[in-house]
Amino acid sequence: RAANHQLIICRTMPSSFRDAFSAVKVAAKDAAEALQKEWQFTFEDYSCRLSLVRPNLIATDFPSRPRQHWLAARLNRDHPGSYLVINLSGCVYDTFELQGPVMDIMMSGCVLPLEVLLRLVVSVHHWLARQARNVVVVHGADDPAGTAASYGPGSFPVVLFFACYLSWVGKADHPKEAMLEVSRRMGISKTIWPSQLRYLSYFELLQRGNLDLWSHPARLARVVLVHMGSQKRDRALEVWKQEHLLFRTNVSEDDDVCHTSAFRITSSAEGDLSLRLVTRQAEVEDGAVGDWELELQVCFHTSLIALAGGFTRFPSTEIDHAAELPEGCTLDVFVERLNGGQEDADGSGSAAAAVAERSKQSPDAQFFDLSADDGVETQDARAPRESSRLSVFAPDDIDAFFDEL
Repeated sequence: RAANHQLIICRTMPSSFRDAFSAVKVAAKDAAEALQKEWQFTFEDYSCRLSLVRPNLIATDFPSRPRQHWLAARLNRDHPGSYLVINLSGCVYDTFELQGPVMDIMMSGCVLPLEVLLRLVVSVHHWLARQARNVVVVHGADDPAGTAASYGPGSFPVVLFFACYLSWVGKADHPKEAMLEVSRRMGISKTIWPSQLRYLSYFELLQRGNLDLWSHPARLARVVLVHMGSQKRDRALEVWKQEHLLFRTNVSEDDDVCHTSAFRITSSAEGDLSLRLVTRQAEVEDGAVGDWELELQVCFHTSLIALAGGFTRFPSTEIDHAAELPEGCTLDVFVERLNGGQEDADGSGSAAAAVAERSKQSPDAQFFDLSADDGVETQDARAPRESSRLSVFAPDDIDAFFDEL
């Protein structure tokens, strides 16, 4: 009867009133749903966002100090003794409250080193296949650009890893196709950095067997900055290999005639490299200077440049940058092939090809063992303990990580 009475009222009131009444109902419903989500996020999820890319693939925010306790509490509650944390932030943090092991990947700028990426994808795939309850939790850097509703660019390496993983296990025809799904599930509307897109293409070549990195060893020889503009700030060009600074030189203003700055790289720089242009406020009268800030970046592998003829030009669309770049600017990279290749002292020279071939020939191969006993879980397994952790610099470190558990 009450519903009929409401219907009669709606039919007899003017159309403008009916529209307003409907709008109020919709707004009230949306407010109730928002309140329910906020309640769940605060009291049930411990204010920790866990995005399911797949039921066993979880993306989360960087465990900053205010978030560490609550993230550990939720993971220990929802996945006791069955989760692995992969840290793609490039920095370390306190892991005492985490029951699961933590793998710190030493990044190459904003990307994972190519061979580390392949080995990690294959190893994670085999570990997840061991038990249905196993899950992998991956996070990037602590990013001020992120909000409660969306991840910031600091989480873009997570998209890179999950996209490569889904492509490897056959859930997508190409890593770039998987990237779209991962971004959607993580609620990321922006495109990942150009260097990360580049590494998606690198990974596709590597997993298809169309690329042998160590057949074309090469070192970075020259870098040319074209139309990078002039600023009343100090600028420097840096070459990084993971956390090691290999080369650094000051950059003066563009040449007045050809607007270029050319640099000969004197140090031995090869493999996965991050080329960075950093800037800071120039020294003022009192001698004070600002902090160095990243202006732009390009991540690449020298063997891929060698395969392209020893030269690659990166236009503005292929350069990682937050601010707008000058029109027509480019970054040119020249490499020199190494005669006869390099000695593979640690046995990892053909690691990428070996891992891919080994995985395809023996689907049940075990690359590591997360625990010595996969039997019945005991009460002690749920007790809080300090997690195992190791920093990963090279592909073989991934196996060593699990050997030390």
